[in-house]
Amino acid sequence: MACSLMETSPRDHVTDLSAPPAAPGEWADQATPWGIAAASTRSVAIIIIDHDGMIMAWNDGAQDMFGYHARDVIGRPILNFAEASSQSQAMETLLDPFADDGYSRWYRHCTGRLVFCMARMSLLGTRGDGSAQQALFLCDATDIRERFEALGRRLIEQEERCDEALNADACKDRCLALISHELKQPLTTILLVTERLLGLPADTQVQRITEDLQDFRSATRRMARIVDDLLDISRVRAGKIRLEPMLVHVDELVRHVSATIAATAPDSRIVVDVEASDCRCMGDPVRLEQIISNLLHNAIKFSGSGGRINVRVECDDGFAKIEVADDGIGISREFLPHVFSMFGQEPGARSSSREGLGIGLALVNDLVKAHAGRISARSDGIGKGARFTVWFPLAIKSMPAQPMPSRVASFDRVL
Repeated sequence: MACSLMETSPRDHVTDLSAPPAAPGEWADQATPWGIAAASTRSVAIIIIDHDGMIMAWNDGAQDMFGYHARDVIGRPILNFAEASSQSQAMETLLDPFADDGYSRWYRHCTGRLVFCMARMSLLGTRGDGSAQQALFLCDATDIRERFEALGRRLIEQEERCDEALNADACKDRCLALISHELKQPLTTILLVTERLLGLPADTQVQRITEDLQDFRSATRRMARIVDDLLDISRVRAGKIRLEPMLVHVDELVRHVSATIAATAPDSRIVVDVEASDCRCMGDPVRLEQIISNLLHNAIKFSGSGGRINVRVECDDGFAKIEVADDGIGISREFLPHVFSMFGQEPGARSSSREGLGIGLALVNDLVKAHAGRISARSDGIGKGARFTVWFPLAIKSMPAQPMPSRVASFDRVL
């Protein structure tokens, strides 16, 4: 048996296809090398095409792969059977490991299903009339391609998760730096005032002591606001905030909040103009006050001396619409999509008079959503002011209004 194998040459088991078929009819003639290859090979589609890509011959393997009989495809362009979607066009890019000569791509079976084929092209020479012939060998690699694409999707997902983790880590570092900065100044003020009070002589005037105590109280309230805002936004995002909804006259609440904030604004020359029509909604008045006051304080903080803030309240297509517009420093087009992000602060907008953690608008956004409302921010660019608009669903007018709780008058928890 061994001697028999040694006497057999490998060439005895190989079909020589070096000579091109003289005519397409050689595929059906099993006495020719091409006929033998066509008849014995069903796992590989062997297709002869001319220099224009027109099909000249089509073996049984091609029929099995695509479902078409040779008589239905002879004389038709091979790319007629290719899937022309953007997915298949992407196969031809240099970044695709399957792309080579443009024939490794998705094809469509006669039933409509997609088949991905890896292709190899072999130049057979020219016929008697001078036309070139090429042999196209196609192998069904649908399973390989689908696994390759699934791997690509997983890699993209892992990249996105990695980016999210890196962003979260950077956000944590920024948060710690901001909190440290924001707490350092009021703590320093408290220490200085305390030392000054302890060093005062017994005959010090009451007025001087009162001023120092006011500074002390202001610094303490600032630290309390920072802690309160951080706790509020963490509760909202954890779904642990508890709303106490009641029927609220939005116009009355906005007038009350605007008047109080305008009276306590650091710059007495800032004008807050309110125009409000009768609107009612169901909501937690304390949280609604927090939303409005944060928007107003944000407008004041970023308005110049003598600036003007316009507040409008109106009913708009089933919603109570609150609009706060200022003529301040504005928001750049690049930063506008991130204005409601946690710790979002536009580069260059921070100054000693505009300090903050950058969580005020993020908290407003979350509280608005908790009330089934929506919020938007618009600005024509730096130096052109900003406009924030909030919509809350209107309440049924027949519902009785509840008295506003006294704690709404407290404006300590604002940025």
